[in-house]
Amino acid sequence: MKKKSIIFIIPRNPFPPFSGFAKHSFFIAKYLKKFDYDVILISLNINLFKVFSKDYADSPFDKHYLLKLNFLDYCFTLFSIFFSILKFKPVQLSFFESPFFKKQFKEILKKIIKENNVNFIHIFSLRTIKLWPILDNLNKPFLIDLIDSVGLTFETYSKNSFSPISELYKFEALALKKIESSMPNFRNLKYYSLVSRIDLDRIKISDCYEGKKYLYPIGIELNPQNKITTLPNKYLYDLIFFGSLNYKPNLTSISWFIKEVMPLLIKDIPNIKLLVTGFKPPLYLINLIEKNPNIELIINPKKIEPFINMSKISIAPMLTGSGQQNKVIESMALNVPVVLSPTAAYPLNLNNMENCLIANKSSDYLYAIKLLLNNSKFRNQIGLVSREFVLRNHKWQSIVSNLVRDIYEN
Repeated sequence: MKKKSIIFIIPRNPFPPFSGFAKHSFFIAKYLKKFDYDVILISLNINLFKVFSKDYADSPFDKHYLLKLNFLDYCFTLFSIFFSILKFKPVQLSFFESPFFKKQFKEILKKIIKENNVNFIHIFSLRTIKLWPILDNLNKPFLIDLIDSVGLTFETYSKNSFSPISELYKFEALALKKIESSMPNFRNLKYYSLVSRIDLDRIKISDCYEGKKYLYPIGIELNPQNKITTLPNKYLYDLIFFGSLNYKPNLTSISWFIKEVMPLLIKDIPNIKLLVTGFKPPLYLINLIEKNPNIELIINPKKIEPFINMSKISIAPMLTGSGQQNKVIESMALNVPVVLSPTAAYPLNLNNMENCLIANKSSDYLYAIKLLLNNSKFRNQIGLVSREFVLRNHKWQSIVSNLVRDIYEN
């Protein structure tokens, strides 16, 4: 008898699995191996000029099908964007409109189902909304994994941008809110899933009771021994900020911190050192960092953990975005205390001065960071409590076990 199979569908490059849908699908697939599942991945490339990697050294996927929009599909997308603007509909949902792409997508799904013992389909992102009716017609149960509220993300963009860009973000946020307040229901849909209660409460389902919404948090792989890697002294930092540096919420937050908080810190602590590390920083951020000798930039690190271990404090001064921040739980898991904004703290249900320090403005960050740097005992205490919080709530193994029990095999 063939092993049970689950199909994962994500609208982006799955490798490397550093964030968002790629990270979720990668680690859920990895831990599904413990439950004797085969996981088949379909990745959808919406970038006409970018080539996805189909192979990855540690890939947990048993098979990988890659579907790419061609030039004709892109023409349909452009028309869809134009009509979305005219009809006050979200531009974000204009992808996958092409009937040729939909036909190709349907044929791949039918082929996979015919050749494998598929008992569930797990599709990610609101962007794939035009493909959901195709799934329903396959008579297989499926989960729509939104992770977070895109409408909420664009609301925060509009509040932290200048006109006329802020007006464009506001337009998109209102259009997305309209969609999220009346999400389509399907016969074979098991759940819509999101990572935080704040995001979950934004979603309303047409003609359906609230039981079709499921909450599961972001996860992390934990090292039980919590071994700290020792690097040369030149790699020791007071503060660290890390993540995908071309991602708008990350770029907005670290730019604000450098401009508004670093001058205050340098005035009181002249030798303070901030490390900014991550992937694909834009030229604007590179130039901003080069002007400040107290800040070091490390681009495209092979591993983030050694740099977190060599930092006293992690910062997540998020001004925009939604959902839960990987950078927060990754730091907490390594006993490194986090100073973060309410936007980053509340979706994770963190408590100020217990398992983190929450700061709302530049003077709050100055106070919190000085408090932690000047009191190593308090810093260590916050670090230990924060790690225990992650152990209780964010282990991938426990999260996937719950997904199998509640969704895949229920």
